[in-house]
Amino acid sequence: MPTSRPFAFNTGSTIPGTTQIGSLAVGTPTSGTTGLPKWWNGPDESLGYVIAKSVSGNTQPTPFPGLYASVSFYRSTGLTESSYINLSQRISQNQTFATGDAAYLWLSGNGYWSSWVYSPASPITGGTGTLISYTAGSYLDAYTQTSGVTTTDGINTNNGCWQLYYAHSAVTITTGSNKIGLNSYLNGSNSWTWYCAVSTTGNTIGSWGTVSAITTSQSFGYSTGGFNQSNITTNVSIPAGRYFLIANSGGPFYRTVKSLASNRTAQIGGNNYITICNKVCLGNWPTGGTTVVPTQFGGSGTGYSLYSAHTHVHSVKFG
Repeated sequence: MPTSRPFAFNTGSTIPGTTQIGSLAVGTPTSGTTGLPKWWNGPDESLGYVIAKSVSGNTQPTPFPGLYASVSFYRSTGLTESSYINLSQRISQNQTFATGDAAYLWLSGNGYWSSWVYSPASPITGGTGTLISYTAGSYLDAYTQTSGVTTTDGINTNNGCWQLYYAHSAVTITTGSNKIGLNSYLNGSNSWTWYCAVSTTGNTIGSWGTVSAITTSQSFGYSTGGFNQSNITTNVSIPAGRYFLIANSGGPFYRTVKSLASNRTAQIGGNNYITICNKVCLGNWPTGGTTVVPTQFGGSGTGYSLYSAHTHVHSVKFG
């Protein structure tokens, strides 16, 4: 049986009964919608996976001479994962996706809607893992608290390092002195800046908001086993049920990641607060990603490698 749904270009507030992705309103009923803004019925989803994106200025050509639309549509050749991946790679132009879920995350993070059903194994990728007690306002280590920093598990880069987190309840990072720090395991000197990005969609790795610098660039003379602290200069509010990323870019070369077999979840009063996911992306060295969210996390940044079962060696004061 043919199945389709309505779409519209919408820069205003979310229209009741629709899902808003960027400037694209997607109707939840599988039939036409009347009234303004102008609605366009999408392709038959029973024949292939549909991908849609808004087009500003009503400039999208249609099969009808002189008639232009505000939405563009794509459809895969069939209802197979490989056809969906192939179409997604063609749309993205320079991305490669290993799975349909990875393609979905990149598309949704770049303003596209698709009929692919995203099905992560858990609302938190990898589950809650090891539970640890945490006091708001104290340092929470991304790596195992008792493991220390050694020279044996370093994966070096002077480019971007992106650590994945999940907020169970509302989380804040507030301005103040010495609120984020990086461990170093060899001597050297360099400068770096910290960044944060928060997903705009609940329980979704992707759909990232603006990447914001949360510190200024700061120069360090770092040492073996040192803890190099920076001041937070921008407040961050993270809603409950959102993934977020903490990134470090600019140096030092001698930073490292550590192995971590499972996620770690910080609890306050026995309630889950933040999960540190054991997934980190590092910008390839000498040329690689820096301050754009990696495609492995549903962003558009290329030149990264994903290290599962690892975390970045930094600490943040949350709350």
